[in-house]
Amino acid sequence: VQFVMAEATANEDVFAKGLLELLTPVVQECDERINDVLVSQADLSQQIDLLTNELQLFMNTATIPTLGPHIQKLSSAKERMDNINNTLTKINARLDRLQKGGSPQNK
Repeated sequence: VQFVMAEATANEDVFAKGLLELLTPVVQECDERINDVLVSQADLSQQIDLLTNELQLFMNTATIPTLGPHIQKLSSAKERMDNINNTLTKINARLDRLQKGGSPQNK
């Protein structure tokens, strides 16, 4: 019975190591891509802020009423993008925790 238990444990260890070796590159690639998206989101957020400020300055000096809805759309898009950015940050943190907690040595 002890031999069977030892063999089952060895098989589980081999399976766990194989699964970890298989998933580690996938998790790392996802992590890299999420980081790239986060950088792009930050750049986009900065550009939207600059454009919003420029449009607001223009709105304060000009009497063109049609830009108001566009400024609102930009603000709404920035808010949605910030929400997506927060979600991606949470996903990235989860992937980091999974990667750190997924190795057989941490169990």
